[in-house]
Amino acid sequence: MDELDNYITLNLSKNQTVTKQEPINKKIIELEKSIKLQEDAYKKNKNKAVELRDLAVELSKANSYNEILEGREIEIIKHRHNIIKIPFIDSEIEIDKEISAIKLSSLCFDHAKKLERKIGSIEIASLKLKSDLDKIRNKVNKQEESKSSIKIKEETLWFEKFRWFVSLEGDLVIGGRDSQSNVNIIKKYAKQNDLVFHSEIVGSPFFIIKDGVSDTTITETATATASFSRAWKSQSSVDVYYVKYEQVKKGAPSGMSMPKGSFMIEGKKTILKK
Repeated sequence: MDELDNYITLNLSKNQTVTKQEPINKKIIELEKSIKLQEDAYKKNKNKAVELRDLAVELSKANSYNEILEGREIEIIKHRHNIIKIPFIDSEIEIDKEISAIKLSSLCFDHAKKLERKIGSIEIASLKLKSDLDKIRNKVNKQEESKSSIKIKEETLWFEKFRWFVSLEGDLVIGGRDSQSNVNIIKKYAKQNDLVFHSEIVGSPFFIIKDGVSDTTITETATATASFSRAWKSQSSVDVYYVKYEQVKKGAPSGMSMPKGSFMIEGKKTILKK
């Protein structure tokens, strides 16, 4: 499980002592790959945000969204009666077929802002990885290979006290390490529009996706939630579910009680088998 933890978080352990050159070189390669993934995600989201803002400006001046989307060869998918989806803008949002150009422009601006928040998370993670890499390289340059150890100290960011990773789509995901950190995640760090992941297994961690969501990130987060459950240790399958943060209730209804550190889920759960 420790190896899996290190892989998912893509993070060096604090005060880590390395006694051989080979593990150091391996860690450098891992960090370089992680940095490249973050840079690619940054460019992808940055370019998409710019394109959405450009489209929003055009739509704000148009009488009809059809002429603008057709001119740009942007696909419109008929989802069901009077409902469409426009993957270029947001593949998850259902849109009224009769929506005005100005309202669609507003949707474009909103999604561009969401991507720009995501870019901020990517930048933080990328800077952290680059800082770790620089520290390792500097230590290696100052020490001879025959030295017995290289100690690496790192600055701690707020989310590093939890399990965490930045998804391939650039979403920051954090999860509990124990019952207390599970409580802290829900009570202190989860907010409106976050998705909350959990399973019915005793001791399962809570994971939350911050600032945006995609199918890829949902799959990655569900896998992480299952990976740190007791079911995974026993090589059993486990159902992971997710809900909106607004469905998580911190107190029991009148006349009922809940164990300390427990939460009540209201409404429909989306189940994912792992």
